[in-house]
Amino acid sequence: MKMSPVVRLLIFVSLLALSACTEYLPVRLISQQQIDQWVKNRQYGKAVTVLERRNRQYPSATNKQRLARVRRIAERYARQTSTKALRLQQEGNWAASLRLLDQALRNYPQSKTLNKALREIRRRQTVASDKLQTKLLLARGKWLLASIPVQQSLARINPDDTRIQQALRTALRDRTWIASELTRRGITAMRNRNYALAEKCLNLADRLHFSAQTTMALARLASIRYRIQQRRERARKKREDRRHRRRIARRIRQAQLALKRGRLLRARKIVTALKNHGAWHPRLYSLDTAIESAIRSRITELTRTGDDLYSHGNIKGAREAWREALRFDPHNATLISRVDRATRVLRHLNELRRKQQQKRTNQSPSA
Repeated sequence: MKMSPVVRLLIFVSLLALSACTEYLPVRLISQQQIDQWVKNRQYGKAVTVLERRNRQYPSATNKQRLARVRRIAERYARQTSTKALRLQQEGNWAASLRLLDQALRNYPQSKTLNKALREIRRRQTVASDKLQTKLLLARGKWLLASIPVQQSLARINPDDTRIQQALRTALRDRTWIASELTRRGITAMRNRNYALAEKCLNLADRLHFSAQTTMALARLASIRYRIQQRRERARKKREDRRHRRRIARRIRQAQLALKRGRLLRARKIVTALKNHGAWHPRLYSLDTAIESAIRSRITELTRTGDDLYSHGNIKGAREAWREALRFDPHNATLISRVDRATRVLRHLNELRRKQQQKRTNQSPSA
């Protein structure tokens, strides 16, 4: 039985359609060689789809391993392509970045990594476009602010010139629209906490065309700026207080170390400076008491040492001990009198030695 030309044409068209959508053929009709060719051609979407269907219909360790291997290759391709596309976008080559992702998504449409990269680039595209649109509006607003007075003067001078009158009306319409758009963008920037941009947009909008919405937005921006300033001031004071407390704690530790090492004058100097500056610390006054107690003990010890040396005839040693005690208590009258007494005694002894020396010198020539 011969087939009619129409039937043969229909079969031929059907085979062509099936060859274009081979991943939808029954999996038993798709060879592993065909799948490997898809992987080689980076058609990972087809390969993964067929292997997933095969693994569901004919589960086996081999099919599972093949699917895992192709997925690893596809994911590596997706990561590398996403990184390259994002790098191209950062370099300013938006068209190449989008073309690369478009081709990659045709190869592997189910990739979450590629779709995420595309969404990120689209987001960046929207942000960059919005910034440029705002910049353009600001430039147009500034130009209108400077040009409208000139156009108004021209219109007054040439009241019959329809071209000049039409240009002025167009500029005034543009001024109103740009002021409204700048107000909208300023409010949006304020919501996004971009207060510098909000201030630029709202101030220019207010200069271009008065509106209650712009005035309210400027008042709200001023209120937000004031609250931010107050928060910053409080945060600054807190930081200064923390630094001040750390400095006090550090000086307290230094005083404690000086006391431990017997450097009593240094310990007293540190504590006195802290007290004079009105510093507060839970250990400050107990440390001050301990230092003063140690100083009193040291003065008593040095005074007794000086007394013992003086009673044994060591006048110079006694004076040094009393002088050392005076360093801790410079206004101690008892110590001052003892140092003066020792100084007078030493001066008298030196005078006696000098006279004796002179007498021996005078006697030696006569001998």
